Amino acid sequence: MSLSVTFFIKTEAQIYNIHNFYTQNMFYYAPAHTGDKGQLAAFADYRNYLTDIPDGLQLFAVGLHAPVTKKMNMGGMLSAEKAGLIESVSGRLDYSFRTQITKNQTIAFGINGGIIQKTLNPDDAVVANPEDPLLLSDYAKETNIFAGVSLNYKFKNLSFDAGIPKIYKSTDLLNATYFAFLSYNIFSKTETWQFSPSVLAVYTSSDIFDSHINLLINYDNIFWIQPSYKYNGSFAVSAGVNLKKIGIAYAYETNSGSLSYIGGASHEIMLTYGFFKEKIMPEDTAGNYADNPELKAKIDGKTYEEYVNANNYGFYNDILELTDSIHQKEIEKQDSLAAIAEQDSIKQALEEKARQDSLNRLRTDSIAAAKRDSARQHALRHLNDNELKILQKGVHFKLNSAMLSQDARNYLDTVADLIIKNKNIKVLITGYTCDLGSEEVNLRYSIDRAEAVKYYLLKKGVPPDRISTDAGLDSEPVVPNTDEENRKLNRRVAFSIIKE
Repeated sequence: MSLSVTFFIKTEAQIYNIHNFYTQNMFYYAPAHTGDKGQLAAFADYRNYLTDIPDGLQLFAVGLHAPVTKKMNMGGMLSAEKAGLIESVSGRLDYSFRTQITKNQTIAFGINGGIIQKTLNPDDAVVANPEDPLLLSDYAKETNIFAGVSLNYKFKNLSFDAGIPKIYKSTDLLNATYFAFLSYNIFSKTETWQFSPSVLAVYTSSDIFDSHINLLINYDNIFWIQPSYKYNGSFAVSAGVNLKKIGIAYAYETNSGSLSYIGGASHEIMLTYGFFKEKIMPEDTAGNYADNPELKAKIDGKTYEEYVNANNYGFYNDILELTDSIHQKEIEKQDSLAAIAEQDSIKQALEEKARQDSLNRLRTDSIAAAKRDSARQHALRHLNDNELKILQKGVHFKLNSAMLSQDARNYLDTVADLIIKNKNIKVLITGYTCDLGSEEVNLRYSIDRAEAVKYYLLKKGVPPDRISTDAGLDSEPVVPNTDEENRKLNRRVAFSIIKE
């Protein structure tokens, strides 16, 4: 009896039951990581510690966490432990708030609270001394309330965590624990391989210190393996496979600690499940319109699938991943140039070049612009004031996207009716971008946005010979591109009448 109870007290004093999958599932310990998967995520974890000890420590936990809003996340976890004759059950609720400080920095704060119920079951024990005070210990029969807090800071590929899992406890019998975790991600050129060295340091109020050194090797988020060395001399190897929504992982840990002479290795297994959000396609899906002969005739004689495959416009996939990658690199390139331009001589040279480019563009476009404006003004006189206001409104888009929002579709329904009604006009659909990105990237987005609007109007019955498209890039901003609010106004599609 004394061995079983003493063993439990020893394990309770250890390092907050640190399992071997924390680099994959920090939510287990740190509430700041609540919702860090970006979706509703669930897990189940089982650990058998020091397997050679009869009735040794066994841990089981299940958890669920998810984003609630763009910045707030919630989750919860239930766990059970058994060590000899002592059993405990606990439950907790977690909350985190995550925000973007700059483009490369995020910070998250998390809190949790829960309850632990410990019980002693001496019915099957062989007791040498029935009056052993451990049998009457309130420690093994108490209900304890606890609360924890943690912080997570990320800067590019660097991630840092710090926390106190039990910042509040209703009795002094629960150890206060302090931990810090630091990791850095190193990607291969193709970003297929990821190498993440990390270190964990933990200290408890019972003067126990532990640290882990890890190296996580990840292949394309499909397979991963991680060797770990621990301060107490233990060595662990964990590995896992991710199959779409489901993940499974196993860890083996040698025992070189103070209980190594009576305990064997430890085994642990974890299952994860991600409730991935299905992408909601636009209303014009293949199932609804692919067999419509009128639609086939309108789209250059191609079927719906052929039209999509030929053009691959952004509104079918929400964001073109390849274009996004190029666009992001262009933005980073601009940031780098802006930093260099702090030197007066280089800054003046860039300003002079920009001024000359602007003058050259104005000279080249002035005649064409005058002709367009004349034709537009002449044609607009044949519309009433209400119809003119409708056309002048236009359609706006998010950064890196040619996706039509629901509000945009409702507006385009009205535009379609206007064009169909005024049979004597032809409409030019021009796609524009803000000033971010290279000319090549902005050309792609200009075309995508204009073609997205054209395709929707065709679907609504507008004759194909009544509308055409053009790419304006960032040539005609409605407001200066001085901040993000103005850039939102410039990411648009504008309508103009080109013929009566």
